[in-house]
Amino acid sequence: MKRAIFFISAIIIISSFSSQLLALPKGAVARLGKGTVNAVTFSPDGTMLAVASSYGVYLYDANTLEEIDLFETNASMYSVAFNFDGSLLASGGYDGSIILWDMKPYIQKPTTYPCDVNSDGVVNILDLVIVGKSFGKDVNNAKADVNKDGIVDVLDLNIVGQHLGEVYK
Repeated sequence: MKRAIFFISAIIIISSFSSQLLALPKGAVARLGKGTVNAVTFSPDGTMLAVASSYGVYLYDANTLEEIDLFETNASMYSVAFNFDGSLLASGGYDGSIILWDMKPYIQKPTTYPCDVNSDGVVNILDLVIVGKSFGKDVNNAKADVNKDGIVDVLDLNIVGQHLGEVYK
């Protein structure tokens, strides 16, 4: 009987201790990756987070922190990096391997383009004119407030100007 009580007490203490180990530290919002995490990087557009771990490469939604995918590997991964447009993810393994992952299936194209103020599929002088006509006004023309700060100002003109010539068709 004493052994049974000791055994049950030991299980309660161990389970209590392990739940403390698994609990998030104060201020933490999530625990990402499994195994040993060796590197973390954001995609260039900030929508995805890649985690190199001893199990492979985890891909997370950077906004919700939900796991998107796990790229399993034969070796522990120690580094990850996106290319300039986020269409490729490179991972480096402790075995010397370098693996390139196609990220195109994970990239979501925006359905709206804030710089295309008149929605004609091209950022051009007409978009600058629309922003210019609304200059200095509170948001009565929500499309002209490209940066969504509540007022149409020089920042909106600058943003549209930086995207002149872009085609979204």
